[in-house]
Parts: sequence; C-alpha cells; structure tokens
Amino acid sequence: MKNAISLIYFLLVAVGFCAQAQAPSLSGSLQITHEYYQLATNSIGINPRKPTHLTRFVFTPTLQWKKFRLPVNIIISSQGTNTVTPPDKFSQAYSLFSQIKSGKDLWNYLQNPINRVGVSPQIKSFQAFLGTHTPVYSPLTQGNISLFGAGFMWKPKGFFLGANYGISQHAIAADINKGIQGAYKRAQQSLRMGFGNSQKTYLAFNVLNGRDVWDSLQPVIQGVKPQQSTAASADMRIAFGKKVAWGAELAAGLLTQDLSAPLVDLKQATGFEVPSQVKYYLSSRADAAASSFFEVKNKYWGINAKMTYVGAGYKTFGYPFFQSDRFEWTVSPKFSLWKNKVNFAGSLGRRTNNLSGTKAAPMSQLLANANLSMQAAKWLFINTSYSNFGIRNVVENDTLKIENVSQNFSFTPVMNFDRKKSVQVVTGIFSIDNFQDYNVVTGAANQNQSLIAGANYQYSFKEKPFTLGANLMHFQLYTPQIQVNNNSLGTTLSYAFFKKRLQSSVNLSYLLNRPQANVTQDKQFLVNVQVNYQHEKGFFVNLQGGNNGYSYGSLRPNTRLNETNVRIAAGKKF
Repeated sequence: MKNAISLIYFLLVAVGFCAQAQAPSLSGSLQITHEYYQLATNSIGINPRKPTHLTRFVFTPTLQWKKFRLPVNIIISSQGTNTVTPPDKFSQAYSLFSQIKSGKDLWNYLQNPINRVGVSPQIKSFQAFLGTHTPVYSPLTQGNISLFGAGFMWKPKGFFLGANYGISQHAIAADINKGIQGAYKRAQQSLRMGFGNSQKTYLAFNVLNGRDVWDSLQPVIQGVKPQQSTAASADMRIAFGKKVAWGAELAAGLLTQDLSAPLVDLKQATGFEVPSQVKYYLSSRADAAASSFFEVKNKYWGINAKMTYVGAGYKTFGYPFFQSDRFEWTVSPKFSLWKNKVNFAGSLGRRTNNLSGTKAAPMSQLLANANLSMQAAKWLFINTSYSNFGIRNVVENDTLKIENVSQNFSFTPVMNFDRKKSVQVVTGIFSIDNFQDYNVVTGAANQNQSLIAGANYQYSFKEKPFTLGANLMHFQLYTPQIQVNNNSLGTTLSYAFFKKRLQSSVNLSYLLNRPQANVTQDKQFLVNVQVNYQHEKGFFVNLQGGNNGYSYGSLRPNTRLNETNVRIAAGKKF
C-alpha cells in the first residue's frame, strides 16, 4: 500500500510540473478507484456477483512537444483476471499488484486481458505501438481485436506501411465442472502496405497470420483443436470528389482447423515446388472472400450500399466473431428535412448463410431497420424506430422447416416545458418486441413477446441548483413457457453546492417482479447516494454508495439477499 501511495504522489508531482511548463505540454487524466462489495443472504444458493475489493488505476496522459506526441494508456486492476476469464495458475498466485516479486511476474501481470498498458509515440508521420493496441487494417483481415505486443504505422505522403505482432488470445484452462471449454494462447502477426491517402483514394495490401500455441496449456485441451489462419487481401477506395466514394476488397485465406492433423505433401499432391514454410494439413482449407461498397454523402441526404461474400473456408483471426459461409447486402439511406427538424436513417438487406450446404440447410435472413426523429413542435420531440429480422430455411419436405420473424418497435416522445423559473421535461417510453416462429409443414407456431412502457419526469429550478425526478416503468414478457411482469417506481433528488463544484444526488427505487405466473411477487428496494467534487485546478473526488435489498416471493420462499456497494475515486484532469 505504501508503494502505491508513493507512486501516485510521484505521478501527481510530475503532472503538476509538466502542466506548468511552457513546453512540452501535457494533457490527460489520472485516477485511482476502489470498490467494496458485500453480499449477505440466508440462502447457500446465491453467490457474490463481484469481488469484495477491487482497485483500478487509470493514467491516460498525452505528452506533446513540437512534432513529437506521446499518448500513454495505463489501466491496471488489482483483480487477477476479468469476470469472463477463469483464474489460471498465474492469477491465483499473483492476483494483486503487491504480490508481484520479479520482472517476469510483472510482465505476465501486464499481459492479463483485464489490464491495458500501452504507449504510442509519434513523430511526424511515424507512430509506434508498444503494449496493448488495436490495429485496424480492412473489413476482411483485421479490425477490432486487441494485441499485446508491438507495431508501427508510417504514413508519408502518398504511401503507408504498418506491421504488428502480439498475443491476441491468452490461454484459458478447461473446467468441465464450470462449463468452461478452454482456449489456447494465440499469437498473431500482420502487415499492411499501400499507396495513396488512406482517408481518400488508395490501394493497399494486407497479410495476417494467427496461430494457436499448442503447448500453451498442459495437459492439452480435449475437444478443442489448435487452429491457424492465414489471410491476404487487396483493398482499395476511390473518392470522386468529397461526396462520392467506391471501394472493394478481395481476399484469400488458408484455414487449418486442427494443427494436430497429419501434414500433406504439397509437392507430391500438386507437382510444384512449395516453400518449406507453407504447411498444409488434412484439416486445412483454402477459400476466398470479397466485399464492396458505394456511398454518397451530402449535407441533407446520403446513401450507403454494401455487399459481402465470405466462403466457408475463409476465416480471419483479426475479428473475434468473424462469420464465414455467408453472402449479404444492405442499402442504407438517410435524409434530413426542414432544417434538420425531421431526420431519417434506415437500412434494408438480406443475409444468406450456409452457402456451401455443409449444414442442415441454408438460412435466408431479412435485415431491416428504420429510425425517424422529428421536432413536432418547439416543446415536442418524437423518436421512433422499427427493425425486422426474419429467417427462413429452404429445405424441402422437412418437418423441421421453419420461418421466424423478430420485430421491434419503439416510440419515445420528449416534452420540454421551459418556464420563467423552471424547466420541466417529460419523457415517454414504449417498446415492443415480437418473435414468431412457424413450421410451414406441421403448422405449429410459437410466439414470444416483450413490452416496455414507462415515463420519466424531471423538474429543474433555474435559480437554484436543485432537480427533482420521478420515473415509472412496466416490463412484461410472454412466452409459451413463462410470463414475467415487472413494475418499478423511482425518484431522484439532486443538489449542487459551492458554485456547483460539489454535486450530490439520491436515487430511490422500488420494484415488484413476478418471474412467472401463479407465484407471489419478488420485492426489491434500491438506494444509491452519490457525491462528486470538482476543484477548479482539475482535482476531483467521487463517492458513491448503494444498497440492494431483495426478497423473493413464493418461488423461493423465505429467501432474502442484501448487497452493499461502495465506490470511491480520486484523481486529476490536466
């Protein structure tokens, strides 16, 4: 604890020194947060949802000096692993920062997915990435998965070059008792090179290779096969002025679904000399993917059309949930009328899965959504949205042949009454979800429906920093198996002191929940108190405390729980 306090004091002094200096300049924030959680219950079947103590340290400064820029992103936690990753032997032994004894321990701790530690020094057109970073290449190669490693991007005029290497997935031990399948450690390297301006017109080439480390877990996971994916693509974008653009990408990939499968002698199979670095297994498959888009952007209207094809054997590790074996298209128009008083945005498209026919049947899915917002009067704003997601398989003479449609409609009016001494805002909420599936052979039909209806009222004084709010909400869910009804009532009081530097608020909520028909209601009472202080020189302190009291009805008679949560945060913005 003393070491942590000393580190925070040193960083605060350094921040103050750099903030006062004329050059270089320093901006960003420093924050440390501690959260305490306690569960009290009279039932042994209810487990805590959080660790008892959790401390987070966040430091996000950016140093700027002439043409040199140094962004730093440090987010570390006292917890050894995140909530969705089971503890491994390291996080059990070194779950706290204070338990780290060596440089190797520190290195393993920083690689943990719950922590993010990265620096990105940049000078002119060259930028390096060290630690946790997320490279973005193209829609068919790499985009939204973080790496812990190193990389760079160089963008001189008319040319750009980038490369990255790191760990994209950490090893997770399998646990049958907890239903954890397990995963291998995955290493990934990628390269991107192109000509032109990456924001306007360009031609680029991308290569990505990801491979599971087979010996990252001992013993080897049963039922989970180590994989390897290699993908290469060429993507381009052509801008026709500032309002119109067209682009396309063509990719080819080699996916190996089991690295323990026997190797194939490519020279014997093809008759051609193949580099020794290229390995083809019995579980390997080569395939292709392609995408294209066309967009028009104007001040008051626009349209975007996209089309994507992905073969069954094409898979890139640059996206964690990449879906193969599909073809889809979407058209997305938008427009504004009457000086932005009416705004519309929507899309219409279709997705077809299982093009290869390797599964039970191809699935055709309708994709449609629309959002309309308007200012009907000076005091009235209305927002409506609709979405439709339909599925139909095409198997003939099959008793499992189905059609299903999922629809959502929402309507949200907002009424704003601006008076001489007060402002009153009334918000209505109405949303309905409807899911229907119909067996076109047997005639069997099922319907699931959920509905949300509610209102929120807020009264604010203009001459006093006092706000009063109330809300009422109703939720119901109907399925062939269950019927859920939930009603809640809440109120909020907030007041500011010392020229609004000290903000305080109290939230009270009472909820009645009927988890299924023919049972008595569960009862829940929530209390949340929050105090925030902001100093004129950037220092801030946030204190939040809450209590959740829950009493079950006849579904779990005489069962109660009480959760207490306290959170304190302190830091400085500079």
